[in-house]
Amino acid sequence: MKKLIYLIFTVLIFVGWVFSQGRVNSKTFVEPISISGKVIIDTFKNSTKYFLDVDNNNTRDYELSFGPKWYSPSSGATRPLKGETVSITGDVFKKTRIPVILVYTINGLKWRDSIGTRYFRNLYDPDSLRKNFSPWANRFGWCVRDSIIPISVSGTAIVDSFALHHKVYYLDESNDGTKDYLLMFGPWWYEPKSGAKRPLNGDIINIKGGLFIKDSSLPKIIIVQEINGLTWIDSIGKYPWPGKIIRRHLNNNVIIRSVYNPNTYCDFSYNLINNYFNNINNMDFYSSITEIDPIELPITSSDNIISAFSINLTDKNQNGLFVSFDRYITFTFSYKNEELKLGNYSNKNLKVKYLSDDNELYEVTNAKFDYNNNTVTFSQNVLNGTYVIEASEQTKLNNVTETLIPETFSLSQNYPNPFNPETRISFSIPEKGFVKLSIYNIIGSEVKNLINNELDKGIYHVSWNGKDNYGKDVSSGVYLYKLEFNNSSIVKKMNLIK
Repeated sequence: MKKLIYLIFTVLIFVGWVFSQGRVNSKTFVEPISISGKVIIDTFKNSTKYFLDVDNNNTRDYELSFGPKWYSPSSGATRPLKGETVSITGDVFKKTRIPVILVYTINGLKWRDSIGTRYFRNLYDPDSLRKNFSPWANRFGWCVRDSIIPISVSGTAIVDSFALHHKVYYLDESNDGTKDYLLMFGPWWYEPKSGAKRPLNGDIINIKGGLFIKDSSLPKIIIVQEINGLTWIDSIGKYPWPGKIIRRHLNNNVIIRSVYNPNTYCDFSYNLINNYFNNINNMDFYSSITEIDPIELPITSSDNIISAFSINLTDKNQNGLFVSFDRYITFTFSYKNEELKLGNYSNKNLKVKYLSDDNELYEVTNAKFDYNNNTVTFSQNVLNGTYVIEASEQTKLNNVTETLIPETFSLSQNYPNPFNPETRISFSIPEKGFVKLSIYNIIGSEVKNLINNELDKGIYHVSWNGKDNYGKDVSSGVYLYKLEFNNSSIVKKMNLIK
């Protein structure tokens, strides 16, 4: 009897937790901020983190989000130096251990666009970055289907250019300089097959699409479907929206695709768990997937994000839901070579990560990349809302230009050896191929990955400074370094003495 009572009590606690996780409450967690302070900089494996000390007491009061390291605004604004006093405006995210400021201006210069973002985040995702109605879904052009109204309007294009790939488009309907509508053209790399182009500043344009107005405090947004008589995107259903209804019990496959890239999709072929919850037993869910510009994310745990994706799951009242599935959902994300070129990244040095409630990124361990087709596939039984594709830092190589082309695959002894604090490793490959060079401790655990990408034939030199993958100094001792090329490998020892 005691065991039965304990079991019932445990189930009730679990039920309460599930429902507390399932709905987004109304408490605002994003607010505008204007603040000054001294900059503190910490360097980690995948990012340089910027903090603001407002009281000059060497305390990290706020974390500053500047976006990926390849992003540089056209305003002339630059990332601050250590110890520099700066003035920042932006949105502060308060649901993290250290509040994160998404920087809009620094020292009076524009860093990124702020139009519409604050209102969307507060209205649609006020409690958690992970709830599955992403705050960035509407910002980048997609809303719940019933909120879109067909519209046809003409006027003058106003284009705010923040960087080469980061532009914001408006329509001035009355030709009086007012930004009457915010125009959504989708990801910066998207180009329709019709030959339609994004407008230039001052162009007279005619736009057809879907008008989104949630309330008077929000900017009026048009999801562009046609520009100057040329198709921008095809209609999906009655209006241009990419999502689908997912019913409580699925008897066939439901695939949700990105309207801008059909190679990005989620395959829902499963029933939801918790069949014993009557109030969700027959509920219909709305789900959609959209691409996000990485510079709009308040992520500070990586400087090397090339692509970001938002997967939304809402009920009929547009409440974001966090639910799990009894089987795995298959995710396939597609990325562009143009995105890799932003940071000069290798196509074979990528990872998939998801954004958690603590604003940190966690790796999806079962992701499989198809480097020939620029796609990655993985499976999970939960929707984590926001996913990113992260590139790894490229190790600087010195390719020796010699007339003698190496005939064999070889690895030389590091020099100097023993060493402190830095040593150099030389190797040669006789043909173009995939190369991996890593440092391991004596028990075989990887300490530092130096190379993990495709190289042309040649002789190479690479240095190791005695730091691990997290940027921390390793201890004295014997280490192994392993070179892998095609189906061959060579291992040698080195000795670090401090």
